[in-house]
Amino acid sequence: MKKITLFLTTICLALNVNAQYQVTNSNFEEWESVSNGKGEEPVHWSSFLTASGSLASFVSAVQLVKSTDVRPNSAGNYSAKITARSVFGVIAQGNMTTGQINGGSMSAGEASGNYNWTNTSNSDFNMPFTGYPDSLRVWINFYAGNSTYTGKISAFLHGNGYYQDPNTANTEKLVQLVGSAQGQPKRTATSSTYSASNWQLVTVPFEYVAGVNIRPSYALVSFATNSSPGTGTKDDWMYIDDMQMIYNSELETAKYDGNTITFNGTSATVDEYYDESKLVITSNGHGATVDPKMDPRTQKLTITIKGDNISEEPTNQHTYTIQFKPYGFDLLSLSYDGMPITGYEADGEAIDVILDEDFDESKLAYTVSEYAEADVDYDEDNAFLFIVVESKSGNSAEYDFNILRRGDVNRDGNVTIADVTALVNIILGKGETNALADVNKDDSVTIADVTALVNIILGK
Repeated sequence: MKKITLFLTTICLALNVNAQYQVTNSNFEEWESVSNGKGEEPVHWSSFLTASGSLASFVSAVQLVKSTDVRPNSAGNYSAKITARSVFGVIAQGNMTTGQINGGSMSAGEASGNYNWTNTSNSDFNMPFTGYPDSLRVWINFYAGNSTYTGKISAFLHGNGYYQDPNTANTEKLVQLVGSAQGQPKRTATSSTYSASNWQLVTVPFEYVAGVNIRPSYALVSFATNSSPGTGTKDDWMYIDDMQMIYNSELETAKYDGNTITFNGTSATVDEYYDESKLVITSNGHGATVDPKMDPRTQKLTITIKGDNISEEPTNQHTYTIQFKPYGFDLLSLSYDGMPITGYEADGEAIDVILDEDFDESKLAYTVSEYAEADVDYDEDNAFLFIVVESKSGNSAEYDFNILRRGDVNRDGNVTIADVTALVNIILGKGETNALADVNKDDSVTIADVTALVNIILGK
């Protein structure tokens, strides 16, 4: 085959330098004249007209044509049609490939002479390809003269070198196989007369060779009217349209500590603290990337899965979230010398704590959320207590307390005769009462509190 123009060739080469995730001209819209005008072939595809091998001239025949019969709702104008023919009573199946057909044996089923192959020395007969597709999807309209006959759809992804289909011969020349998709579609038409109603979308999954982790260099894709060379009937035909490589990007497996995570749509909740080593996430895309990112403050894990062809299809990605148990930063309990302190709030207003003695930090006891830590700081000059609780994930809250001495009625930080004056004024109705004035702790402010306060000042 010849490329349409040098301009197109240059574009294709530029794409191949980076990556190629789809087979070029897989919608069969571009065609070119070949074999001195004897027939046409889709650009980047070949047939018997451009075969190689010792019997190339013998097998050369028009068994691939451009058709205006296209699949339902197609945006294109053409499909490819391959047909079988009889040569001296032997069925030559319709055959189309991204590589080159080799005709080297009179026996149709002789794999050592008859095969499709990637001709790396001639860019007309190879298909550069670097993706990890998960399936091959194509529209076909297929007729076989016998209902037991099946067609052939195959795609072999291989390394940088020679490869052939079938690969039962010349195995010493074969480069490493990366993966393959092979299907044998049943006929969709029961009559040899074309009908638009017989188009079917066929999906063939790829299987990858275990332990082979290299990127493919080429794709050898072929279609044939029969899965076994030399069989079928001369009236067999297959229309082919809009082939596409499919790249998955969905979540396949999500487990935590060996247990399956159940999703409600794209979100899930796990009532456990997050440990990266316990998480197993897989995608249904062979070449998909799985990117989990944890928000340390919310403990919400966001998983972004991108298809292998994300550089060409930016929308081919899916996002999932898993809410793990947040790390707390609460002051759960607080007491002084065994007496509970209540009423405090995280980052709230400072509350008053009234003591019967000077503050002694060693008598302070508290509990905080699991995995959290507390930093206790007492400002003696201002009689102010700070407790900052920080979670494992970095969240924190501050709890503030005014540490007050019972009897310090005027709240100057000392218990002196000035407090007696302030207390008397409260009793006489000349001052506002407060909890510090209830020196004897009988829930009322009376002259008895003055006596108690004097005793404190006198050291009694």
